[in-house]
Amino acid sequence: MKEEQSGKFFPIARLFPNLITLLGLCAGLTSIKFTFIGKWESAIVFIIIAAVID
Repeated sequence: MKEEQSGKFFPIARLFPNLITLLGLCAGLTSIKFTFIGKWESAIVFIIIAAVID
């Protein structure tokens, strides 16, 4: 019975590190976007956010 239940429930705690990494990736990509449009201050802020998250 335990094997049947293990496939139905996936604890959020196991996803948490991956979600944090994904947030860092999004912040890094957003900084690249702001760099392309010339908003250097915003790009720097998002690079710092990505560094802190990572």
